Amino acid sequence: MEQSLVDKYISVIISSRPDISRDQLVEMIEERSKKVKIGNNYKKLYTLFLIAQELGIKLEQASLSEQAIKISNVLPNLRNITLIGRVIGISSKNIAKQDEEEVRVSKIYLGDETGQCVVVLWREKAELPELLSIKENDVIQVQGGYSKEGRFGIVEVHIGSFGTITKVQESFNLPSGNTFFIPISEIPEKQTIINTKGIIRQVSPQKGKLRRIIVADGKTEIAVSLWQSMSKLISEEDVGKWVYLVGAKTRLGINGKLELSLDENGCLKLGALEEGYSIEQKIKDAKEGITINLKCKILKVFEESKRNIPGFGIRKVKELIVYDDSGIATVTIWANENETMPELKEGEIIKLSGAKVRKGPPEVILYTNLGGISKIEDKNLALLPLMQLKPVKIKDIKENQRNIIIEGLVISTVKRQEFTDEEGNPIEKAEVNVADDTGLIRVVSWREDCEKIKGLKINIPVRVLWADTKRDQFTGETYVLVTKKTMVESIEMNKA
Repeated sequence: MEQSLVDKYISVIISSRPDISRDQLVEMIEERSKKVKIGNNYKKLYTLFLIAQELGIKLEQASLSEQAIKISNVLPNLRNITLIGRVIGISSKNIAKQDEEEVRVSKIYLGDETGQCVVVLWREKAELPELLSIKENDVIQVQGGYSKEGRFGIVEVHIGSFGTITKVQESFNLPSGNTFFIPISEIPEKQTIINTKGIIRQVSPQKGKLRRIIVADGKTEIAVSLWQSMSKLISEEDVGKWVYLVGAKTRLGINGKLELSLDENGCLKLGALEEGYSIEQKIKDAKEGITINLKCKILKVFEESKRNIPGFGIRKVKELIVYDDSGIATVTIWANENETMPELKEGEIIKLSGAKVRKGPPEVILYTNLGGISKIEDKNLALLPLMQLKPVKIKDIKENQRNIIIEGLVISTVKRQEFTDEEGNPIEKAEVNVADDTGLIRVVSWREDCEKIKGLKINIPVRVLWADTKRDQFTGETYVLVTKKTMVESIEMNKA
């Protein structure tokens, strides 16, 4: 019995001090034992404790670990539980009801190599994390706990009057703290509790007890709803920082996409600013697929419209043309049908937080929601002169462009056609050819937008502003589409 315990302590010392070999340690024990005047029955054990103390290793904690069980072996309704694990997260103190009485409670998320559990501290024990200066990544021992089944089948170990927790030395082969966080791309769609981490890409304004953020990890991103006190731990100034979410609940949002929800049952910790992350970027920095944060000036505001998006229902849409000293971009703002679009005016300065880049330069297209746009003041942008827009050469026009400007000569009469929809309603179509020195293109309009080109005459210069481009599914050619936002105007000629 004694020999096996000695061997165990030797292994503990070697694991804590890899610079000392087993043979060296055995030799140290033999030499020190000769000088120790104590009973032979426990001389070797006593000598081991002396050597460990000199090396700064607490063997008494290793002996306690012999009584501990692994987290995966903790089942509901067990009593007098002893655990050793790494602290993943610590919740703030809250008030809960126990036996019709309001009492203090705090939670510690704990993990070992076999799994995770939640340690629930009641009454005066709720103060222990603060009193013992326990923080994330510390190793603690839980004693005298009793177990219950918690949310989504996660085991909870409760510490009441007869239990306690203590901080112990980093001498148990526990996984590192990062091991307990899963990548955003691997979060399961089933309803469960998870830990994850990522970089904050967008922070929406506080709405009552709710704040929504977007968190990304390089591969994908996810929306997170922060409730109650969690919503106050993050502000718009934290965009670009790492955030660690512990005890977050998975769910499907109203758009059918996976989301996370975090309330006072979980933990949130802010990390450092991501290396190389630029909090404020320029339009020229937009790259397809990334999210971007920038300040810009509004050049044009288009009328709000509604679109029926399959799988999402009716969504409100508002488009802007914005610019800074590096370029110009189209911004599409999306909102739910019951949300109110912001009142925006040309010349105002706005801040975009976490806008999604759908297309990079030379034609930048950005998508955002109501939480990603806010009015601001900026002296430099206020002094920025109105951007002089240049028309696109017809030879450079490509399919699926947005809000382009073309100038050219009308070289055909307006061709008008009438079709009938499935319900027998007439649909009007009009088209005309416009050319410049580089090429020719068809300009097409439908329904009420036909009025915009009906009056065009051959050999008259024309300017078409804020048009989109499409690809004809039958001929494969690219054409200019006149939409509700498009302006068509004749250009006055200066005759020589």
